[in-house]
Amino acid sequence: MERRIYVSDLDCYRLAGKEEHSGSDRYFDLCLLPTEGLQDEFSEFVWNRGRILSLKSIRTELWLFRVVSRFLREEYPRMESLREKEPEELIRTLKKWMMKNGYPLVKRCFRRESGKTVSGRSNIIRYLDLAVSFFSPQEEMEEIKKDIWHLDRLGFPVRNHPVQPVRTLNFTQIPQKGIREEVKKTCSVMLRFAAVRTVVDQLHAVKRLALFLQRNYPSLESLLELKREMLEEYLVEINTRVEGKKSFTTELHGLKSLLDMTGKIYEAPNLCHIFLPGDIPTQRNTSTKPYSDGEVKRLNQSVVGMQEQLARAIIIHEIMGNRISETLTLKQDCLVERGPNTMVRVFMVKTQRTCEKPVPKEVVELIKKSIAYTEKKYGKREYVFVNDKKPDLPMSNDYLRYHLRVMFQEEGLLDDQGRPFGMGTHRFRNTLGQRLTEMHVEDETIAQILGHSGTGAVKYYRQFGNKAMAEETKTVRESMDEVLSQLTQEW
Repeated sequence: MERRIYVSDLDCYRLAGKEEHSGSDRYFDLCLLPTEGLQDEFSEFVWNRGRILSLKSIRTELWLFRVVSRFLREEYPRMESLREKEPEELIRTLKKWMMKNGYPLVKRCFRRESGKTVSGRSNIIRYLDLAVSFFSPQEEMEEIKKDIWHLDRLGFPVRNHPVQPVRTLNFTQIPQKGIREEVKKTCSVMLRFAAVRTVVDQLHAVKRLALFLQRNYPSLESLLELKREMLEEYLVEINTRVEGKKSFTTELHGLKSLLDMTGKIYEAPNLCHIFLPGDIPTQRNTSTKPYSDGEVKRLNQSVVGMQEQLARAIIIHEIMGNRISETLTLKQDCLVERGPNTMVRVFMVKTQRTCEKPVPKEVVELIKKSIAYTEKKYGKREYVFVNDKKPDLPMSNDYLRYHLRVMFQEEGLLDDQGRPFGMGTHRFRNTLGQRLTEMHVEDETIAQILGHSGTGAVKYYRQFGNKAMAEETKTVRESMDEVLSQLTQEW
């Protein structure tokens, strides 16, 4: 009996644009599998893949499905379910079969963004591994009791980043079981009111402390046993022996916050006050170097040749001086009329505030064109810039950065020092701050343009370029030169 799943019947085909609909007659032939049991399993697996993958990705799996079907037909002609064999045995047998039939175990591909060829596991092995994992029995265990948490399974909403979401929290690198359980309980509380990125930073900080304690105090199994002397030793070690990291200020703030919360949960006041004033050094101003006028010009000449929606996102981001998360989460109703002016409503992911920014007419037109592009290709959506595969979500930062790196690589862009361009979307924000400073714009106005609620952080963006600095100090330098000239003549 014929059993086929046509690509045109899958969800990804329905969600794809019409220009991608070629090859709709292609199908997964389930009859290639040796038994009805495997046919039923792979039918469920293929339909699921059609829900979570793009149309382009599904088409690449047609060939993988045929190869894996041939393997199962030759090696396991009577198998009714993938559960009959241990996953390790199946993968081991597949590797032997691949070598016998001339399939490479390693794939090599050229990475456009880095210009290098990298190696990885064969897609055939990966495809069978995905199928095996799909049918593996799930542990009947609360997510919060596991050592690796999938945040979408916790059972309560978390404040995740819409542009750079965190999928999992991994506690396995904390070797002490007691500390691991204490940290998991603390993180479960923190996730209910703090941003996921904040909890990730705290988890990273306590992992480093746990490894130090394992080396120096192997019998310690609980954070409640942590003494002030132990913490002092740890502070000395990270500030004198750890290489490759300039400052631990942010990490120590995260550790202090986590220990404080752990102390409150377990009613251990000594843990709440274990850090003393002065333990954490003041964060130095490490403002990113702005782009020069020449660098901005060269960059924009290449940006306009990118895919149109990406180019619009980068230009809008550059002119508005947003954080990248603010640009990519602009909503389709972000343009608001305020008297004779049009303002852009921006949601600030970092501070969870909404502000309105004044922008030039050219930016308003770019945003309108971006909205029209999204509506035409994906229909009415929430965001101006959307994820190609999941248009209900905003465009991801990784996607935009990848295409920028590809452009840098293919165009051979160099900075003023002749070095390859680095990838830093926040540099546009620093560049805008420098331009405003050189124009002698007041702090209050700079704060409004950058979206700050006050002027306290403006100092980090107040920078002068070398050319502007020379012009600003020209009168003073000429006066000093005249004085020095007179002194020289007297001598």
